[in-house]
Amino acid sequence: MAEAYIVAATRTAGGKKGGRMSGWHPADLAGQVLDELVRRAGADPALVEDVIAGAGRRFVLHGQDPRHDLEPWGRKVHFGTAGAAVNMVDAATGQYR
Repeated sequence: MAEAYIVAATRTAGGKKGGRMSGWHPADLAGQVLDELVRRAGADPALVEDVIAGAGRRFVLHGQDPRHDLEPWGRKVHFGTAGAAVNMVDAATGQYR
């Protein structure tokens, strides 16, 4: 099996709530970052697609205690804050609370 290596790095633009980036969908922003990484690395985009297509679809995110392991596939939904404060968005108004 071939190995994959990280050969370039970049980051998304920073922004603030309601700023210039507010109209961007996160998937579109991530796509821009990936396109730039492929360009900087001089990689063939088809190779990137092959790696993604061959990636495992079922994996376990192990917790310190097996009772807290997550299996994020299928119809399961998991939420986490990574330690950050929780913000709620009102779907009707777009207001943060």
